[in-house]
Amino acid sequence: MSEFERLWGRFETKEYREAFVTAQVKKAIPFQIRAMLKTRRWSQEELATRSALEQGVVSRAASPTYGNLTLNTILRVAAGFDVAFIGKFVPFSELGQWFLNLSEAELGNVAAFTEETEKLSSSANAEGEEHCAQALSISSAASIASQPQPVWSSVAATTGAPIIPANPRRGASSAGLQREALVERRSAACGW
Repeated sequence: MSEFERLWGRFETKEYREAFVTAQVKKAIPFQIRAMLKTRRWSQEELATRSALEQGVVSRAASPTYGNLTLNTILRVAAGFDVAFIGKFVPFSELGQWFLNLSEAELGNVAAFTEETEKLSSSANAEGEEHCAQALSISSAASIASQPQPVWSSVAATTGAPIIPANPRRGASSAGLQREALVERRSAACGW
């Protein structure tokens, strides 16, 4: 019997499922905070400064026994690390796979936005002129326009949350803006 099958068998009772989810939420976030601190070689004081939090708040956030993290604290910690935080509802099969594949190295190795930007820039420059010419083709821009709108665009519309930056150009279509943004990004990456 595989590890997943054993875990799935335990999920048979609703009480176990609820306790498991609670334990994972209360322990996984502090575990990841500690892993990211370790990877970056930061102290809690450093993260507190970057997060605009008190060191004691960071200490509690990094403690797997605290268990009362607020969403605001989690978001401040994410801002301090300059990373995104995604909290989402998932089926138990996904939770089980995630749990069984959990590792400190994976959780701690989350690139900050500036690191991602550097990697993307060097990657785009390394691919050469041929890729840049292809990147500017109308067909690749048109393929983006034909893709379905992401779910978060409807979330932004219903909640009013600033998920998508405001469009200063009234009347411009979303697909048109996506094409323009793609061409601009690829032109910049190619030095054109």
